[in-house]
Amino acid sequence: MDYATAPLQALLVDHADGEQLGKYVDQLAQQFDFAEDETTRYGTLQLLIPVLEAYVQQGGAFHQQHATEVLRPIVLSTLAHNAMIATESLALVTKAACQFALASLVQDGHADKDKVATGAADDKKEQEMTFGHGLLRTLVGQLILVIDIEPDFVDLAPLDFIDELVAQKQLPFYADIKADVAKLKQTCQRRHKSRISMLKDDDDTSSDENDDDNDDGGSIATGFSFNTLSSMGAPKMTLQDFSQLGLLDLDACIDTLLQFVQDAIDSEATPNAALTAWIDLLLVIAIAMLPCTNMAVRNKLMNALVPLVLQWQLNNRPQDRTTHYDDACKLLWKRILQIYGLPATNLMRMETYGLIAKFFDLFFGLETTNLDATEPRIALDLRFDSDFFIILQSGLRSDDSLARKYASFLLKRVIDFCQKYPDCLPSSMEAWTAYFQWDAAAADQYEEVWDEWFLLYDLMHETEVHLVIPVLPRFEHLMAAQPALHTTWWTLLIFRGLNGEINNAQKYLWDYLLTRKEPDTLNKIAAQLDFFFTTLWKSIDNTSLFGVASLGTMVSPFGEHVKEFITNLVSSLEDATLKTKFIQQMIHHLCHVTSSHILILYTMEGLAECDAHACWGPEELKSLRHLVDRHRHFDTPSRRRFNRKLGTAAFVRFADPAALNFSDMAKTISSLITDVGVTVKDQEFNLIRTWLVETAAKTMSVQEMTQHLKDRISAYVEGDMDADIPAAVVQNQALVLTRTMLFFMADDAGVVSEDRVKSLLSTFSNKIQNDKMPVRTFNRLAILLAMLWEHVPQCFAPANGADASNTGAIDITELLAWSNDAYTTVLSRADAQLLTSDKDTVTEDVLVHVLLAITRRILSKQGDADNSTKNTILQRYHERILALLALDNKDMLANKELAKITHLRFLTLLYRLAAQWETDALPCDAAIMDILMKLPLKRIPELVRFRTWGDTTANFTRAKWEALESIVLYSVKIHGTGKQTFDPEHMFSMAIDELESASDAGAETIIDCMAALLQLPWEKQVNMVSMAVDYATTILREYINSSKMFPLLMGGIIRMIIQPAVLMQTDLNEDDGPVKKVMDTILEIGDWRPFIVHDTAKLLHAFWSTHTPAADASMLQYTKEIAKLLVFGPPRERSDQRLDAALYRKLASQDTLEESDGTAAMVLNQNDYVVRVLMTDLLLRLDPANSQQHAVAIGVLDQLLSMNSIDKEELYDVIYNNTARHRFKLRSWISMLLLHRSLDNEQAGIYIKRIVEILGKETNVSVRAYMEWMTVRLLLRYPNHLPILYELLENPGNKPSFAVSLLTITLPLAASIDESVAADYFNKIFVLLVPWLVPNHYTVRLYAYTCWTKSWRVCEERGFSHGLESNTIVHNLNRFLALHSDYTKMKDKVQDQYYLSQFDPLLDYNLEFIFREFPHTYNIAENERIGSRAFVRVNAAPIPDCPFSLPERQRLYTSSDPIEELVDDQSFNQADKDRLDESYQKKITPWEVMLQTDIDLTKSLVTEKKRRNDIIVVASLIDRVPNLAGLCRTCEIFNASLLIVHTLKVKDDPYFASISVSSEKWMPMAEVKAPDLDKFLLEKKQEGYVLCGMEQTTNSVKLGDYDFPDKCVLLLGKEKEGIPAHLLQLLDQAIEVPQYGVIRSLNVHVTGSICLYEYTKQIQRRQQQAAFAPPAPPS
Repeated sequence: MDYATAPLQALLVDHADGEQLGKYVDQLAQQFDFAEDETTRYGTLQLLIPVLEAYVQQGGAFHQQHATEVLRPIVLSTLAHNAMIATESLALVTKAACQFALASLVQDGHADKDKVATGAADDKKEQEMTFGHGLLRTLVGQLILVIDIEPDFVDLAPLDFIDELVAQKQLPFYADIKADVAKLKQTCQRRHKSRISMLKDDDDTSSDENDDDNDDGGSIATGFSFNTLSSMGAPKMTLQDFSQLGLLDLDACIDTLLQFVQDAIDSEATPNAALTAWIDLLLVIAIAMLPCTNMAVRNKLMNALVPLVLQWQLNNRPQDRTTHYDDACKLLWKRILQIYGLPATNLMRMETYGLIAKFFDLFFGLETTNLDATEPRIALDLRFDSDFFIILQSGLRSDDSLARKYASFLLKRVIDFCQKYPDCLPSSMEAWTAYFQWDAAAADQYEEVWDEWFLLYDLMHETEVHLVIPVLPRFEHLMAAQPALHTTWWTLLIFRGLNGEINNAQKYLWDYLLTRKEPDTLNKIAAQLDFFFTTLWKSIDNTSLFGVASLGTMVSPFGEHVKEFITNLVSSLEDATLKTKFIQQMIHHLCHVTSSHILILYTMEGLAECDAHACWGPEELKSLRHLVDRHRHFDTPSRRRFNRKLGTAAFVRFADPAALNFSDMAKTISSLITDVGVTVKDQEFNLIRTWLVETAAKTMSVQEMTQHLKDRISAYVEGDMDADIPAAVVQNQALVLTRTMLFFMADDAGVVSEDRVKSLLSTFSNKIQNDKMPVRTFNRLAILLAMLWEHVPQCFAPANGADASNTGAIDITELLAWSNDAYTTVLSRADAQLLTSDKDTVTEDVLVHVLLAITRRILSKQGDADNSTKNTILQRYHERILALLALDNKDMLANKELAKITHLRFLTLLYRLAAQWETDALPCDAAIMDILMKLPLKRIPELVRFRTWGDTTANFTRAKWEALESIVLYSVKIHGTGKQTFDPEHMFSMAIDELESASDAGAETIIDCMAALLQLPWEKQVNMVSMAVDYATTILREYINSSKMFPLLMGGIIRMIIQPAVLMQTDLNEDDGPVKKVMDTILEIGDWRPFIVHDTAKLLHAFWSTHTPAADASMLQYTKEIAKLLVFGPPRERSDQRLDAALYRKLASQDTLEESDGTAAMVLNQNDYVVRVLMTDLLLRLDPANSQQHAVAIGVLDQLLSMNSIDKEELYDVIYNNTARHRFKLRSWISMLLLHRSLDNEQAGIYIKRIVEILGKETNVSVRAYMEWMTVRLLLRYPNHLPILYELLENPGNKPSFAVSLLTITLPLAASIDESVAADYFNKIFVLLVPWLVPNHYTVRLYAYTCWTKSWRVCEERGFSHGLESNTIVHNLNRFLALHSDYTKMKDKVQDQYYLSQFDPLLDYNLEFIFREFPHTYNIAENERIGSRAFVRVNAAPIPDCPFSLPERQRLYTSSDPIEELVDDQSFNQADKDRLDESYQKKITPWEVMLQTDIDLTKSLVTEKKRRNDIIVVASLIDRVPNLAGLCRTCEIFNASLLIVHTLKVKDDPYFASISVSSEKWMPMAEVKAPDLDKFLLEKKQEGYVLCGMEQTTNSVKLGDYDFPDKCVLLLGKEKEGIPAHLLQLLDQAIEVPQYGVIRSLNVHVTGSICLYEYTKQIQRRQQQAAFAPPAPPS
């Protein structure tokens, strides 16, 4: 009772009678109804409610009923959806309604206990129902109806949930409520339909009245409708429609129920059965509504209604708590599990964690009202529920931070609960789940394990890599810890790390996981299949992870880790069942889930190296076939071959014969050898055959397998080829049979057995010879015959490598002992379909190809017959074909037009046979040409209906021009090029006309025909050939991205133009002529398409290497192009090119790999190096005595020198090894080195001057070496040009790099200079070398010393010293050089370097050294080196003046070290080189050192006695590792005396070491904690140091304006906060860096570096001033 209304109510009870109070009630109710403003309404309610309570208190049942009639409309109007009522009024009405309802239930419940318990009531009793029942029916009915029609509840079927529990608990009232709801829905829908009808037809609204009359029931909601989205008939009602018809507000209803339950809790009255039943029903409904998507409603249910109901249960049912409260908690947990079971895409699923956190205390008895002094009373112990921990792990893995927070909170609460309440632990460990256990006796150990787990969990999402790397070894420590955690907790940590935001951290984690080899660890990883495939393997399903700069993806350390990991993991699995599941799921995952083809290949490689484990059944083999046949990423031949190779290795290891039938085996074997061209010598063939004989035979004997194969062959033979089945489908069936038969035809030695062949194919052989069989059956057999003829000879090729069509190749029909009649029968059946004038001529491409292949095979067998027989056969067929082509298609039949294509293809076959037999039986004159060129193809409507006209015309054009080409080639074969039986120029002109409008396939054949025509000797007009080239290149560029057509078109253009007949015609080869247009196109496209330039170079070499006058004249026109080809070889950096290169290498034989190792040939798919080999071979074989060839050599030399002109500044910037520009220059100078022998004396002088001019600008050591070598050879050949060298050596202003090159040139001259000029050379060279022994530059002195000592030794050996050794100056100089420590070290270095100690410019002038060993000396990439075998393969004839190799010097080459090592006094390992591009500051390479004359490398960089600058950098306030590492590096560079850090352990951090680049080894460091800084600073101040700090203050000075003292302490502040105030007070000076930009902040490392630089600059300036200051005057 409200304290404000209690006095009024008491006054009314004491002084007013019932009749008077009743009138007051009616009057106030009427006033409330007619109130126009909220103030009046609220004031009326303040009077009405106490009067109503007094009225009820005074009277009996009549007063109760009257009060109900008054209060009901007030409650309904207040709770209405669209009610405009103040919150205060709503609170008064809600409070009063709940009090009246509770009172009525308590008072009437005892009297009507039996009636209420049964829930049975007729209409009259329902009308007499009390206010409490009516109110609750209304409110609960509202909730039920919302649940019924609200779509957000559909997934969890709340009504079914309620129905089940109501039936289980036998709760009353619910059936009546559902009946009320059903009637209200119907009423609402009828009203809606009536309203729509009224709006449409202006009908009367009497139906509404009828509806009202039909409404009944005791609910106070009678006459009101609720929201629904369902309707009984059209039109469908909307939410707005239901609102207009009278909707109670859902929030207000729930608030009323909350008030009711709260009043029930606060009431002192004893609850009865009715109240208890209503409370139980409310609990069920509230729990059912928990998945509501309305957050406000859900929060009220979760945070208020459910806890209140449970509280009521505790307060009012203490004696049967287990039955009710505990059951309520279990019911709540059941609903939570249902919510968690929703699909992951349902947002409600994320509410699971919040619900568990909300009810955790209720479950575990931790509510303050539920917790006694000793221990909690647990209602539901989730510690023993696996679902609970599965939900927690899901939350911990979630991307949602709130879910992770809740899950972490819950897990910590469980652990905390176990620690606080050890008495609540079970006596047996068996009660625990696999996910969580606890033992009070080992509580400390459990706590330590979980603390470490949470530490790792937090670190796995750290953004700082250096925090993650050190803890990775803790994973396995955690796995092995006792007590042990379930493996899922370990994998959860990995999941969190792999789903972090920092890629670098993920890479370290991947490397850590993939390098695990411990069987226990691998077993635990594999045991979690879901984690392995959905987390670990998914995270590395990214092709970019496998890439390595310049190598691609298949030469990847990461990939090798993946492969080795898979092998180790599978091998370590001890549980056979687990191993089976893992391998089975792996093949399905690779086939259907994995997107990265690189990951697939590396994984398959790993599987291919595992031990055998039979586990793959039909489904696994189906996935394997899909992977090798149809996977979208294996679209290139090399990828398919490698994938099939790996698939074969996996198949023989994992296929389980016991689970397979023969059909599964056959289909899989067929797929594995598709496109491979398998032979009996191939590893794949032997693997499969061995598996069949040794493994599969254990389950199914070879005889049984053979019988199965025979049965399948018989089924194929006996079956008919349905008209609806395409021939391509039948061909696939035939292929499976053929490829399977390959493994059953041969004996153990791999030799085809005639008996086995007959046993397998006797049925087939007999039936195909039956000339009475239907055509479709014959075609079916013909397809199988064609497959056998193609694949059997290929697989069982003879040792001499004979082609399938050659004599000596295995013929399947000969093994079957076919007679001539058999061939005749088959041939006649094929002829009957190919050469017929009716509409049945076969036109299906696959079938035409098969029948023509059979015809060609059978006719080829006539090759041994006499000429007369062969001529008769050819002429008979020729006449039939011409007759068929001449027929007019008057009936306009589509098939007859398509038959022309078939007849043309047959004609092509005839002419190729005639050329092969070299018989002149067929005509090749203008008449036959004219017939074919004028042959039309009619556009028939029926033809267009079944296939596109474009495809049809393309096929027709292709067939026609293939026939014309075959006739041209036949003419050349029979009559030679001298006799012409037709006009080639006219044909060429016609070809141009058709080429202009041709499509892709047709264009290719036209171009091939034009190539054949250009072979003939006719006057080729430039404009005509240019037009052909223009049309062809236009079509080529249209299809430049087509993997199918581009190679065909490009090959046709190359063959058309790059042929002797074209190259010899001068006017066609002018600079603007058609041939050079094609050459430019080839070089342009060849930069990004491999093989194109290679194919061109082969054709050019084949013609030019003849060195006929015509060939030499042609070469002379192409000196510029030859120069380009000599340097050709773009870096194939695209990922697909690198992948193909690696796959070719993996597919290559061991012999090929050994031969190509260390050379460009290792890149087996990109034969760019062969282009250089071919062109180099041409140049090496030029005869300088031949004027034309000499002119070619000089022309190419000039072109190469021009391409390397010093005017091209971009060539002479700093260029790193193995870049495109570096390779260009290297190839240029190698070619010039080979061509220099063509220079005469005068030309040599010019070239020497130009070379040394370029040497002055060249910065790359390897390029300079070839330039120096060429200069040496020219000087040795023409010593009269030595003064050029002398003059250059006399110049003291030479740059160090240029001086080194000049000195290098002198190195070999002493030993090889001609005897006639040796004395003069020695007299001059020593005088010139002496000054170069004393420069400050270490490298210059090194080379000068080497030149002096080597020249002096040779001078003495050759007898040119002339007593000079007794000269005191020379003697002491030699003695000093021999004894001084610096020069002793130089001597040791020189002895290890081939170039300085053993290089011979004459003996080393061989191709092996020039192209392979010398580049190796300079660490040139392997794919740039070329072995001498490549030149031998091109032309094995010896080369004058330049042998292929010198075996006697091979030992010297292999023992030499790379030349770069000799100029650097510091160790520089490979890891440092690999990090060259990643380091913070670019390393200085040796040649760059030479270019900087102010660097003196003779001084040791770090010595113990070296005096450091008196500046101490204090960085104890800095805690970020990158800043500390950078400061350490900066302090060491600027020679600071000490660096202070907060802990010296930071030096052990790998991240610190990676940034500091070993500077911590040389930089003195000390540890001072931040709290001790004030003490440290004061101590330094007493020692005479000035305390400076980098901070912006009111008194700070700008950095450039401050003069640093010699002894200085530099204090650096925190990264964000700067220097603390208490330390600022200790400083002598605050310094700030002037800033002129918008941002007013610098990184602390950068700030410290700038300050250190300024300090060092000032100190050095003072030292220099002191050094050059005049001496002080004497005192």
